[in-house]
Amino acid sequence: SLFRFDRPDVRKSLGIDEDALGFALVGEIDCAPTLMGVKAGGAELVTALVFWDAVPGDAAGLVGKAAAMSLTGVAVGSPEWAGRLALVPERGDARVALTGSIDTALAAPGCGGVVSGWAAHGGDCQVWLEDDRGRAADLARAHRVARSDVRDHGPAAARAAARPGFLIHMPALGGASAVRLCGCDPEGRFALPWTEVEEVPREGRAAAERLACIPTRRVELTARCRAVDLPFLERVRRAERDLWTGAPQRKAVLGPVPESPRLSVIVPLYGRFDLIEHQLLEFARDAAFRTTAELIYVIDDPAIEDGVAAIAPRWHEICGPAFRWVSAGQNRGFSGANNLGAAEARGEILIFANSDLIPQSPGWATALADALDADPDIGLVAPRLLFPEGGLQHAGMAPRWRGALGLWTNHHPMMGFDPSLDPAKGPTPVDLVTGACVAIRRSDFEALGGWNTDYIVGDFEDSDLCLRVADAGRKVAYLPDVSLIHLERQSVPLSGDTDLRSYITLLNATLFNARWQRQLRALAE
Repeated sequence: SLFRFDRPDVRKSLGIDEDALGFALVGEIDCAPTLMGVKAGGAELVTALVFWDAVPGDAAGLVGKAAAMSLTGVAVGSPEWAGRLALVPERGDARVALTGSIDTALAAPGCGGVVSGWAAHGGDCQVWLEDDRGRAADLARAHRVARSDVRDHGPAAARAAARPGFLIHMPALGGASAVRLCGCDPEGRFALPWTEVEEVPREGRAAAERLACIPTRRVELTARCRAVDLPFLERVRRAERDLWTGAPQRKAVLGPVPESPRLSVIVPLYGRFDLIEHQLLEFARDAAFRTTAELIYVIDDPAIEDGVAAIAPRWHEICGPAFRWVSAGQNRGFSGANNLGAAEARGEILIFANSDLIPQSPGWATALADALDADPDIGLVAPRLLFPEGGLQHAGMAPRWRGALGLWTNHHPMMGFDPSLDPAKGPTPVDLVTGACVAIRRSDFEALGGWNTDYIVGDFEDSDLCLRVADAGRKVAYLPDVSLIHLERQSVPLSGDTDLRSYITLLNATLFNARWQRQLRALAE
């Protein structure tokens, strides 16, 4: 095997501007010790090249050093890299050249994993992560972060490093039980102790909850999510969706639902279901829910499924309107639940509504459907939403740049204002609308592929849908003539603590920005 590697000393002394001037030729030969001369350009550069039938100990050390130096530029984990590494002798004390620790090692079966920790080493040292199945990942491609704990209490080499912390997505980590930091320099190869790999479920929310526990400064969190968290969660979410296919469903019909509904109102339920009684009392005053509108509740929380099934007949008996409910026995998140409801729906118009919406008057669903029928150019329409005390909550949305996060987020113009100050009359084009209540034609919904289920739990999937509607050449509209009270985020406290919710919101915002950066910038101009 011929190994080529850089020799800056040779390059400097000879004035040759070329890389990989060094070489080591390792292999079996059949000759006596030989002296050879090597000339280039008429000048003798090397006076003697010696071959041995058996390599003496000191020469073996030279071969090891040459092999170690030749690892530079070779893909870590490749067969060529592994072959060269095998020629490098082990050295005794790893911490002479490398200090560090693995804090967290997470993996989901078939989805890879994420490893975090810190490391400090010399410039001539190559460092990688290795699992107990022999698979390696180059630490040079890890996302580096500041670590105040290491800066304040770590060894001198680590304190001097600007970003000793690291996080890395290892796509092949799934199935491993342990991982360790390894390194190699001209003196030999070495490894730090093994760290056990923690298995996380192939479920987006559970994986995100575990990732949220890895501390990172807020100013660095957006870049971390983009580089590490999202690539891992994309694989987890894909595996999770595969489990949805063919999952057994539980359904029930309460009362005589319309035979050929014009529109379908789809309401996902998560965490709590006590608000449904108030919602149903309002729907009972609306003639559409007896004739042209079907009502579908999607149970997106296995913990409440039995409770809903037990109380649903009573709701129908007391409140009046017929409805259906469906559950797949899983938590699919806002988008997944809405898509499940859409698959059950029979109406030509789909209206997605939160369970904490209370109409102010009958006819709201029909008015949204009429707005779509009246203007074929409108692809998505949403009503006015009010806070319980009467102030404006939603009159359309617009992107706003958040410099501290380096992201575009959703802004609600006129939030909190008196509704009388809203100048909009009739269907009004806007940049974005909230998914708390929105109407769309079934044909358009199916052509767009439904709600995007890449987003974890819920956040920004409504803005994603709006931009896909706009990309398809349709308008997004706000209808101030229809008003509903929105109690807002009644299930959010049940979906995790404040830090977890903040992390998931930032994670979804990062994904949203990665996909729509150009369009968001154009909308803001």
